[in-house]
Amino acid sequence: MIDIFICEDDQMQLEQLGKMIENHILIENFDMQIKVKTQYPDEILDHIVDNKTSNIYFLDVDLKTNINGIELAEKIRRNDPRGFIIFVTTHDEMSPLTFKYKVEALDYIIKGNAKEISYQILQCLLNIDSKTSIASPQLMKRFNLRTKDKTVNLNFEEIYFFETASSAHKVAMHCKTQIVEFNGSLNDIEAQLDDRFVRCHRSYVVNIQHIAEINHNKKILSLHNGQTCLLSSRGLKMLKARMTSIFPHPLGQ
Repeated sequence: MIDIFICEDDQMQLEQLGKMIENHILIENFDMQIKVKTQYPDEILDHIVDNKTSNIYFLDVDLKTNINGIELAEKIRRNDPRGFIIFVTTHDEMSPLTFKYKVEALDYIIKGNAKEISYQILQCLLNIDSKTSIASPQLMKRFNLRTKDKTVNLNFEEIYFFETASSAHKVAMHCKTQIVEFNGSLNDIEAQLDDRFVRCHRSYVVNIQHIAEINHNKKILSLHNGQTCLLSSRGLKMLKARMTSIFPHPLGQ
């Protein structure tokens, strides 16, 4: 879980910013939470002393206190050198100071249109989610799908397999609790997945975590939920190679 800290001197803007972030966390299913939301820099610093975790910080620049947001960011950097700092401010002219103070800000969002601010915040959170997933393999990775009428965000472990659907140019995603059909191709989907997914057949991409048995003769693999997938000769070779490092004994005969 990544903690988020917000420091904004205007109470109304503080609440609006917090609401935007909470909505994105809920919709995108980010492994994040707002830890502190305050008008006072000291409350931020009190929570991160000796904390080496990579937190996220949304800071106003003009805090109307004894230090400004950039000076606050400099203090944050001493305790959280790998944290993600995003400035949300009307003072775009002060952005060069981020280089002077060496705070290495992830982004500098200018206050104005609420929809634009919300969009930029989302892009920052998506960026951070991507970076932390790559840097920390232990974290849950997710498959994000957005269509005109739905948004699906699932942990990889919830997905059993993908298959080409009966309708042209569509893919069916089989999960623990649902089957989702959407426009796409298995080639495009493979690019979004990690090593636990294998193209076992031209029409199937399977999550090897959920394989219960492989029938080498019939070229069929069975999953823990009772479903089956076709298996090509090439797919079988790929599965054997991938699973050797995961399972101590081969599955099926």
